[in-house]
Amino acid sequence: MPRLRGTRRPEPEVYPGRLLGTTIAGVYPHLRPAERRVADYVFAHPHEVTGLPIAALARRCSVSQHTVNRFCRTVGVKGYPELKLALAQHLVLAASSLSPRGQRPSGVADIVAQTFRFNIESLESTLALGQSAELEATARLIARCRHVRWFGIGGSAAVCLDATLRLKHLGINADASSDLYDQTVEACWLGKRDVAVGVSHTGESKPVVQALQLARQSGAATVAIVNYPRSTLSQHADHVLLTAAHRAGIGASTTMMASRTAQLALVDAIYALVAVQRTKRPGDPTDRIDAHVERCIRGRQSAGRLPAQP
Repeated sequence: MPRLRGTRRPEPEVYPGRLLGTTIAGVYPHLRPAERRVADYVFAHPHEVTGLPIAALARRCSVSQHTVNRFCRTVGVKGYPELKLALAQHLVLAASSLSPRGQRPSGVADIVAQTFRFNIESLESTLALGQSAELEATARLIARCRHVRWFGIGGSAAVCLDATLRLKHLGINADASSDLYDQTVEACWLGKRDVAVGVSHTGESKPVVQALQLARQSGAATVAIVNYPRSTLSQHADHVLLTAAHRAGIGASTTMMASRTAQLALVDAIYALVAVQRTKRPGDPTDRIDAHVERCIRGRQSAGRLPAQP
Protein backbone atom coordinates (compact mmCIF):
# COMPACT_ATOMS: atom_id res chain seq x y z
CA MET A 1 0.00 0.00 0.00
CA PRO A 2 1.49 3.37 -0.95
CA ARG A 3 2.23 5.69 1.92
CA LEU A 4 0.19 8.86 2.25
CA ARG A 5 1.80 12.27 2.21
CA GLY A 6 2.68 13.40 5.70
CA THR A 7 2.12 10.03 7.37
CA ARG A 8 4.54 7.67 9.05
CA ARG A 9 4.40 3.91 8.86
CA PRO A 10 2.86 2.46 12.04
CA GLU A 11 4.95 0.23 14.26
CA PRO A 12 4.60 -3.48 13.36
CA GLU A 13 1.70 -5.25 15.01
CA VAL A 14 2.14 -8.33 17.13
CA TYR A 15 -1.07 -9.67 15.58
CA PRO A 16 -1.45 -8.56 11.91
CA GLY A 17 -5.00 -9.92 11.89
CA ARG A 18 -6.18 -7.42 14.49
CA LEU A 19 -6.81 -4.74 11.87
CA LEU A 20 -7.31 -6.90 8.78
CA GLY A 21 -11.03 -6.14 8.49
CA THR A 22 -10.45 -2.40 8.86
CA THR A 23 -7.68 -2.43 6.25
CA ILE A 24 -9.70 -4.34 3.65
CA ALA A 25 -12.73 -2.09 4.19
CA GLY A 26 -10.54 0.99 3.89
CA VAL A 27 -8.97 0.03 0.54
CA TYR A 28 -12.14 -1.53 -0.91
CA PRO A 29 -13.34 1.58 -2.79
CA HIS A 30 -9.94 1.79 -4.53
CA LEU A 31 -9.71 -1.88 -5.57
CA ARG A 32 -9.99 -3.04 -9.17
CA PRO A 33 -13.09 -5.14 -10.00
CA ALA A 34 -11.10 -8.39 -9.93
CA GLU A 35 -9.55 -7.53 -6.57
CA ARG A 36 -12.99 -6.69 -5.19
CA ARG A 37 -14.12 -10.22 -6.01
CA VAL A 38 -11.26 -11.51 -3.87
CA ALA A 39 -12.21 -9.13 -1.03
CA ASP A 40 -15.87 -10.17 -1.26
CA TYR A 41 -14.96 -13.85 -1.07
CA VAL A 42 -12.62 -13.31 1.88
CA PHE A 43 -15.33 -11.43 3.78
CA ALA A 44 -18.02 -14.01 2.93
CA HIS A 45 -15.95 -17.19 3.55
CA PRO A 46 -13.14 -16.33 6.00
CA HIS A 47 -12.97 -19.78 7.61
CA GLU A 48 -12.78 -21.46 4.20
CA VAL A 49 -10.05 -19.18 2.85
CA THR A 50 -7.64 -20.07 5.66
CA GLY A 51 -7.47 -23.62 4.25
CA LEU A 52 -7.49 -22.85 0.52
CA PRO A 53 -4.40 -22.92 -1.73
CA ILE A 54 -3.95 -19.75 -3.75
CA ALA A 55 -4.90 -21.52 -6.99
CA ALA A 56 -8.21 -22.67 -5.50
CA LEU A 57 -9.08 -19.17 -4.26
CA ALA A 58 -8.21 -17.70 -7.66
CA ARG A 59 -10.53 -20.17 -9.41
CA ARG A 60 -13.44 -19.45 -7.03
CA CYS A 61 -13.05 -15.71 -7.56
CA SER A 62 -12.54 -16.06 -11.34
CA VAL A 63 -9.24 -14.19 -11.15
CA SER A 64 -5.57 -14.99 -11.70
CA GLN A 65 -3.14 -15.91 -8.94
CA HIS A 66 -1.33 -12.66 -9.74
CA THR A 67 -4.51 -10.75 -8.83
CA VAL A 68 -4.70 -12.56 -5.48
CA ASN A 69 -1.08 -11.64 -4.73
CA ARG A 70 -1.71 -8.04 -5.77
CA PHE A 71 -4.72 -7.94 -3.43
CA CYS A 72 -2.49 -9.20 -0.59
CA ARG A 73 0.05 -6.43 -1.17
CA THR A 74 -2.72 -3.83 -1.33
CA VAL A 75 -4.02 -4.78 2.13
CA GLY A 76 -0.51 -4.61 3.56
CA VAL A 77 0.64 -8.25 3.72
CA LYS A 78 3.60 -9.68 1.81
CA GLY A 79 1.79 -12.56 0.15
CA TYR A 80 -0.97 -15.13 0.29
CA PRO A 81 0.51 -17.23 3.15
CA GLU A 82 0.71 -14.11 5.33
CA LEU A 83 -2.86 -13.18 4.36
CA LYS A 84 -4.10 -16.59 5.55
CA LEU A 85 -2.17 -16.19 8.81
CA ALA A 86 -3.62 -12.71 9.40
CA LEU A 87 -7.10 -13.99 8.55
CA ALA A 88 -6.75 -16.88 11.04
CA GLN A 89 -5.67 -14.42 13.75
CA HIS A 90 -8.62 -12.18 12.85
CA LEU A 91 -11.02 -15.11 13.31
CA VAL A 92 -9.49 -16.04 16.68
CA LEU A 93 -9.83 -12.47 17.92
CA ALA A 94 -13.44 -12.31 16.70
CA ALA A 95 -14.27 -15.61 18.41
CA SER A 96 -12.93 -14.32 21.73
CA SER A 97 -15.55 -11.53 21.91
CA LEU A 98 -18.47 -11.66 24.33
CA SER A 99 -21.04 -12.75 21.78
CA PRO A 100 -20.34 -15.25 18.97
CA ARG A 101 -20.88 -13.98 15.45
CA GLY A 102 -24.55 -14.01 14.52
CA GLN A 103 -25.75 -14.53 18.10
CA ARG A 104 -27.93 -11.77 19.49
CA PRO A 105 -27.45 -10.57 23.08
CA SER A 106 -29.85 -12.44 25.36
CA GLY A 107 -30.70 -9.62 27.75
CA VAL A 108 -29.94 -6.16 29.09
CA ALA A 109 -26.68 -7.25 30.73
CA ASP A 110 -25.43 -8.81 27.47
CA ILE A 111 -26.32 -5.71 25.46
CA VAL A 112 -24.48 -3.45 27.90
CA ALA A 113 -21.47 -5.78 28.06
CA GLN A 114 -21.28 -6.08 24.26
CA THR A 115 -21.48 -2.31 23.84
CA PHE A 116 -18.60 -1.83 26.25
CA ARG A 117 -16.66 -4.60 24.52
CA PHE A 118 -16.97 -2.95 21.11
CA ASN A 119 -15.67 0.33 22.54
CA ILE A 120 -12.82 -1.36 24.39
CA GLU A 121 -11.77 -3.21 21.22
CA SER A 122 -11.85 0.06 19.30
CA LEU A 123 -9.54 1.71 21.84
CA GLU A 124 -7.16 -1.24 22.01
CA SER A 125 -6.91 -1.55 18.22
CA THR A 126 -6.36 2.20 17.82
CA LEU A 127 -3.63 2.18 20.47
CA ALA A 128 -1.97 -0.77 18.69
CA LEU A 129 -1.38 1.42 15.62
CA GLY A 130 1.49 3.16 17.42
CA GLN A 131 0.79 6.74 16.29
CA SER A 132 2.86 8.57 18.90
CA ALA A 133 4.92 10.43 16.31
CA GLU A 134 1.88 11.69 14.39
CA LEU A 135 0.12 12.68 17.62
CA GLU A 136 3.19 14.60 18.78
CA ALA A 137 3.49 16.37 15.43
CA THR A 138 -0.19 17.33 15.50
CA ALA A 139 0.06 18.61 19.07
CA ARG A 140 3.12 20.67 18.16
CA LEU A 141 1.26 22.31 15.29
CA ILE A 142 -1.74 23.13 17.48
CA ALA A 143 0.37 24.42 20.38
CA ARG A 144 2.08 26.95 18.09
CA CYS A 145 -0.74 27.86 15.71
CA ARG A 146 -2.72 31.09 15.50
CA HIS A 147 -6.07 29.32 15.09
CA VAL A 148 -7.17 25.67 14.92
CA ARG A 149 -10.44 24.89 13.12
CA TRP A 150 -12.25 21.54 13.55
CA PHE A 151 -14.52 20.24 10.79
CA GLY A 152 -17.07 17.45 11.26
CA ILE A 153 -20.75 16.67 10.86
CA GLY A 154 -23.11 14.32 12.68
CA GLY A 155 -21.43 12.34 15.46
CA SER A 156 -18.03 13.68 14.43
CA ALA A 157 -19.28 17.23 15.03
CA ALA A 158 -19.72 16.37 18.72
CA VAL A 159 -16.10 15.21 18.81
CA CYS A 160 -15.03 18.52 17.25
CA LEU A 161 -16.93 20.55 19.84
CA ASP A 162 -15.36 18.54 22.65
CA ALA A 163 -11.90 19.15 21.17
CA THR A 164 -12.60 22.87 20.89
CA LEU A 165 -13.68 23.15 24.52
CA ARG A 166 -10.60 21.28 25.75
CA LEU A 167 -8.16 23.36 23.72
CA LYS A 168 -9.82 26.62 24.76
CA HIS A 169 -9.12 25.59 28.35
CA LEU A 170 -5.42 25.80 27.43
CA GLY A 171 -5.80 29.20 25.80
CA ILE A 172 -5.76 27.86 22.24
CA ASN A 173 -7.82 29.82 19.73
CA ALA A 174 -10.04 26.92 18.66
CA ASP A 175 -13.39 26.79 16.90
CA ALA A 176 -15.84 24.28 15.40
CA SER A 177 -19.23 24.38 13.71
CA SER A 178 -21.60 21.88 12.14
CA ASP A 179 -23.02 24.45 9.71
CA LEU A 180 -21.85 23.58 6.19
CA TYR A 181 -21.69 27.15 4.89
CA ASP A 182 -19.82 28.31 7.99
CA GLN A 183 -17.29 25.52 7.51
CA THR A 184 -16.63 26.67 3.95
CA VAL A 185 -16.17 30.31 5.01
CA GLU A 186 -13.87 29.42 7.90
CA ALA A 187 -11.75 27.10 5.73
CA CYS A 188 -11.19 29.80 3.13
CA TRP A 189 -10.09 32.35 5.77
CA LEU A 190 -7.43 30.09 7.28
CA GLY A 191 -3.76 30.80 6.56
CA LYS A 192 -0.23 29.53 6.96
CA ARG A 193 -0.19 29.88 10.75
CA ASP A 194 -3.45 27.95 11.16
CA VAL A 195 -4.39 24.28 11.51
CA ALA A 196 -7.47 22.54 10.11
CA VAL A 197 -8.61 19.20 11.52
CA GLY A 198 -11.19 17.10 9.68
CA VAL A 199 -12.97 14.33 11.61
CA SER A 200 -14.91 11.62 9.75
CA HIS A 201 -15.32 7.90 10.42
CA THR A 202 -15.41 6.94 6.74
CA GLY A 203 -13.26 9.80 5.51
CA GLU A 204 -15.76 10.27 2.70
CA SER A 205 -18.03 12.91 4.25
CA LYS A 206 -18.18 15.40 1.38
CA PRO A 207 -18.55 18.64 3.43
CA VAL A 208 -15.60 17.68 5.65
CA VAL A 209 -13.46 16.64 2.67
CA GLN A 210 -14.21 19.92 0.90
CA ALA A 211 -13.49 21.98 4.01
CA LEU A 212 -10.10 20.33 4.55
CA GLN A 213 -9.27 20.72 0.85
CA LEU A 214 -10.13 24.43 0.97
CA ALA A 215 -8.10 24.88 4.17
CA ARG A 216 -5.09 23.27 2.54
CA GLN A 217 -5.44 25.48 -0.52
CA SER A 218 -5.49 28.47 1.86
CA GLY A 219 -2.11 27.42 3.27
CA ALA A 220 -3.19 25.88 6.56
CA ALA A 221 -1.65 22.70 7.96
CA THR A 222 -4.18 19.89 7.73
CA VAL A 223 -4.94 16.87 9.93
CA ALA A 224 -7.42 14.06 9.32
CA ILE A 225 -8.90 11.78 11.99
CA VAL A 226 -10.39 8.84 10.08
CA ASN A 227 -10.97 5.10 10.30
CA TYR A 228 -9.70 4.29 6.80
CA PRO A 229 -6.18 5.27 5.67
CA ARG A 230 -7.01 5.27 1.94
CA SER A 231 -10.02 7.57 2.33
CA THR A 232 -10.49 10.77 0.32
CA LEU A 233 -10.11 12.89 3.47
CA SER A 234 -6.69 11.35 4.12
CA GLN A 235 -5.49 12.46 0.69
CA HIS A 236 -5.95 16.13 1.71
CA ALA A 237 -4.16 15.81 5.07
CA ASP A 238 -0.55 16.51 6.02
CA HIS A 239 -1.02 14.29 9.07
CA VAL A 240 -3.39 11.31 9.38
CA LEU A 241 -4.55 9.94 12.73
CA LEU A 242 -6.33 6.61 12.46
CA THR A 243 -9.02 4.98 14.53
CA ALA A 244 -9.43 1.20 14.22
CA ALA A 245 -13.10 0.38 14.72
CA HIS A 246 -14.22 -2.54 12.60
CA ARG A 247 -16.12 -5.67 13.48
CA ALA A 248 -17.40 -8.03 10.81
CA GLY A 249 -21.01 -8.99 11.31
CA ILE A 250 -22.13 -5.93 13.32
CA GLY A 251 -24.14 -2.94 12.18
CA ALA A 252 -22.47 0.10 10.66
CA SER A 253 -24.02 2.37 13.30
CA THR A 254 -22.44 0.32 16.10
CA THR A 255 -19.05 0.46 14.37
CA MET A 256 -19.30 4.25 14.02
CA MET A 257 -20.18 4.59 17.71
CA ALA A 258 -17.07 2.62 18.64
CA SER A 259 -15.05 4.77 16.24
CA ARG A 260 -16.29 7.91 18.00
CA THR A 261 -14.90 6.54 21.28
CA ALA A 262 -11.50 6.17 19.61
CA GLN A 263 -11.80 9.67 18.09
CA LEU A 264 -12.39 11.13 21.56
CA ALA A 265 -9.38 9.21 22.90
CA LEU A 266 -7.20 10.71 20.17
CA VAL A 267 -8.53 14.18 21.07
CA ASP A 268 -7.66 13.53 24.73
CA ALA A 269 -4.14 12.50 23.71
CA ILE A 270 -3.72 15.67 21.62
CA TYR A 271 -4.99 17.79 24.53
CA ALA A 272 -2.54 16.17 26.96
CA LEU A 273 0.40 16.64 24.57
CA VAL A 274 -0.51 20.28 23.89
CA ALA A 275 -0.79 20.93 27.63
CA VAL A 276 2.74 19.54 28.13
CA GLN A 277 4.16 21.71 25.33
CA ARG A 278 2.61 24.98 26.53
CA THR A 279 4.58 26.69 29.29
CA LYS A 280 2.36 27.54 32.23
CA ARG A 281 2.97 30.98 33.80
CA PRO A 282 1.98 32.35 37.24
CA GLY A 283 -1.55 33.75 37.10
CA ASP A 284 -2.36 31.66 34.03
CA PRO A 285 -6.13 31.74 33.29
CA THR A 286 -6.18 27.95 33.53
CA ASP A 287 -5.55 28.35 37.27
CA ARG A 288 -8.61 30.60 37.62
CA ILE A 289 -10.69 28.20 35.49
CA ASP A 290 -9.71 25.23 37.63
CA ALA A 291 -10.31 27.15 40.85
CA HIS A 292 -13.77 28.29 39.72
CA VAL A 293 -14.78 24.77 38.67
CA GLU A 294 -13.52 23.43 41.99
CA ARG A 295 -15.60 26.00 43.90
CA CYS A 296 -18.69 25.05 41.89
CA ILE A 297 -18.16 21.36 42.62
CA ARG A 298 -17.66 22.00 46.33
CA GLY A 299 -20.71 24.27 46.40
CA ARG A 300 -22.90 21.54 44.94
CA GLN A 301 -21.54 18.98 47.36
CA SER A 302 -22.20 21.29 50.29
CA ALA A 303 -25.72 22.02 49.02
CA GLY A 304 -26.38 18.30 48.90
CA ARG A 305 -25.63 18.02 52.61
CA LEU A 306 -27.92 20.83 53.70
CA PRO A 307 -30.99 19.73 55.71
CA ALA A 308 -34.32 19.99 53.95
CA GLN A 309 -36.19 23.26 54.59
CA PRO A 310 -39.42 22.96 56.58
